[in-house]
Amino acid sequence: MERMSTKRMHMQRMNTERKSADNRKKETAWIRRSKQAWMTAIFFLLLLLTVVWDSGIVKAADKLEANKNYSFNLKDTKERLYEFTAPTAGNIRVNIKNEDPAGTGEIRVQMFDSNNLPLTDTWVDTSVELPVYSTDRNRTFYIKIEHHYGYTEGDYSLNVGFEPTKDWETEGNDNSESADTITEGKKWYGTISERNDPCDYFKFKLSSNKKVRINFGPKEVTGDWHDWYVYLIDSNNQSVKIYSNGTTEHYDCYLKKGTYYLKVENSYRAKNVTYALSVETSALKLVKPVITSIEAVAIEGVLSNWVELDPIRIKNSGDATGYTIKVARKKDMKGVLGTQDIELKDRNTKKQVTLDADITVLRSYYVQARSYVQDPFGEKIYGKYGSVKSKTLKSSVYARLAE
Repeated sequence: MERMSTKRMHMQRMNTERKSADNRKKETAWIRRSKQAWMTAIFFLLLLLTVVWDSGIVKAADKLEANKNYSFNLKDTKERLYEFTAPTAGNIRVNIKNEDPAGTGEIRVQMFDSNNLPLTDTWVDTSVELPVYSTDRNRTFYIKIEHHYGYTEGDYSLNVGFEPTKDWETEGNDNSESADTITEGKKWYGTISERNDPCDYFKFKLSSNKKVRINFGPKEVTGDWHDWYVYLIDSNNQSVKIYSNGTTEHYDCYLKKGTYYLKVENSYRAKNVTYALSVETSALKLVKPVITSIEAVAIEGVLSNWVELDPIRIKNSGDATGYTIKVARKKDMKGVLGTQDIELKDRNTKKQVTLDADITVLRSYYVQARSYVQDPFGEKIYGKYGSVKSKTLKSSVYARLAE
């Protein structure tokens, strides 16, 4: 019995080992098939990329010089590819003209960058002028020209107009890292291109707190619809929309020292319509305000009495969108009773404000004011406090309130 049991156990062990070996073979075969599938997928992907943009075609592209006329036809080929490299920052204008007076056939034209990224829509006509494209220096572009419906074997002229510029955007300035640096007091121009140009970024730096005016609008009035969105962005990526229109407008604000960005987006059919923008700055004057007089209003309540300071009259020759009012018990401004920021709106003006607070009844009060302005992101820029102004209650009033 023991011998038979041992034999049975041996047979079971052999069967288990055989099954394990079979499983390993199946797993190895599955891995091999997976690798083959991945290699096949990579092969077809590379083949697809080759079809989309054949490097041999790029090498075979005819090189063009700026502002020079070329002649071509499509008698012996269905398409032609031309290459152009921008020598400096500037504007590119591609113009293709049908030189056959009787020619009615159409061609298809499109411009690409060196990564095969389309920069324009495909334009179809007997003669084609592509929209202006702004570029940085040393960028290479490709112009593809193909047969289209009704093509006749006529002759064409080709010209790549190039105008060096120092006041235009340079594509692709599509994020804050590639933003074009602009200087204040000068007009800058740009366009939202037809393809792969979602927005334009510009940046400017302020060496100190400034009063800023941002001008934006179309370079010139045209019959096309043109609307843009413009955003002002700070270095913390806080953003505020400052423009949504199609006419020239300006936006005034106060900004702290630092780096700022302007993001221009296409709103509706503003593609390839040239816009103009500029940034102007002037000194921010947060002078010390002078309190000229204070009126104290005695309030007798049911449970307690208090005093309101209304109005506080102020003389200020500087900038202000509000005042900070501080009230204290002593002339050296110790024993502060309260501090309040008062925005200049409604009945609060640059010349007088109301302290919206119930103040403890005292014989005398000491009051200071400072100016502040608020930037578009809700941050306040404060000036320095002016001189202390006192207000003393009449003896009879104080005695009545203090009872």
